[in-house]
Amino acid sequence: MSETKNDSAFKLNFQGDIALWVCTILLIGVGMLVVYSSASARSVTLGISTERIFLSHLSTMALGIISMLITSKINYRWFGALSILMMFISLVLMILVSFTSAAVTINDASRWLRVPVIGLTFQPSDFAKLSVMIYLSYTLAKLQNSVEDFKKILIQSVGFPLVIILLIAKNNISTSILLFLLLITMMFVARVSKKIFMWMGVIALAMLPLVYFTSHRMKTAVSRLSDYFSSDTSAVAYSDLPYQVEQSNIAIALGGFNGVGAGHSQQRYFLPEAFSDYIYAIIIEEHGMKAGIFILVVFIAIFYRTMKITQKTSNPFAGLLVTGLGLLVVFQALIHMAVVTGVSPVTGLTLPWISTGGTSIIFTGIAFGIIQNVSREVQANEQ
Repeated sequence: MSETKNDSAFKLNFQGDIALWVCTILLIGVGMLVVYSSASARSVTLGISTERIFLSHLSTMALGIISMLITSKINYRWFGALSILMMFISLVLMILVSFTSAAVTINDASRWLRVPVIGLTFQPSDFAKLSVMIYLSYTLAKLQNSVEDFKKILIQSVGFPLVIILLIAKNNISTSILLFLLLITMMFVARVSKKIFMWMGVIALAMLPLVYFTSHRMKTAVSRLSDYFSSDTSAVAYSDLPYQVEQSNIAIALGGFNGVGAGHSQQRYFLPEAFSDYIYAIIIEEHGMKAGIFILVVFIAIFYRTMKITQKTSNPFAGLLVTGLGLLVVFQALIHMAVVTGVSPVTGLTLPWISTGGTSIIFTGIAFGIIQNVSREVQANEQ
């Protein structure tokens, strides 16, 4: 009798795409293991125990899982109805972090706001990323009969996200680039006219001077691009590489194919942001390139499953929503891995479900929950 109840509870909470649930659980498990290992280095820096850091990550992960379970039960259409409100909230939060003294600066970047009373910090850009993808999905779905009307597409759909992207660029170039790429991708998926893409190119070029002269992080971004294209990765000039790239390369080299073993990373003590921006390097060092390939395959599987769900959706909004949220997670993961392995210039993007980061984990959970809700509807329609 108890087994029947447990089975019913499992089916109730984990309805949707089973493969996607499995991928999520695998990533969370890997994240727990590697964060605990990299936390020992952070504990030395902060002067607090490894257990305290890990418990903080564990509590955040629990919130992310709860967020995912809750949103998987909420009809995804509600998010479309709330998308305009979400965008206005994002606008207010981005204005606060960009133009007021409310912004909290960490590692020379003013990307955080402090929550009153409880004192915790969060990144408004994490909420903005989710809001932009939901809003784009909702508005582009409504404009399926006007995909050649540039004014309608600009005013009713992509204009508002472009404003948010500009505000994000003031303090976070990498996230703004990610969102702009996703905006273009979503327009392509929505079958927007090629002429509109040409106009978007003109708009992007017009935005560049504004971003260049107003962004606090532009000098850092230009420096990273310069380092990437001018660095010689040969043994002679190896020391000319940026510090974090050099340390990441060492971690990957030490890991080889099989790794040095869980908890035996040496580079966690030298690699900046080993628990977040460069956690993929620690995964490879401790568990080898085979683990790095495994993580890549899991994210490719997530992309595949989200596209399968999209193919079976019954309306444009559902299809665009799953596509947008799936690509948001997968693009970010691929960029993170590309940075760590030296394929692309340095950015500050975390690895979804694996890196530490309170709001990032929670909003990743919400994104997966929404995708699973659409999947539940797809399965119900097939029965």
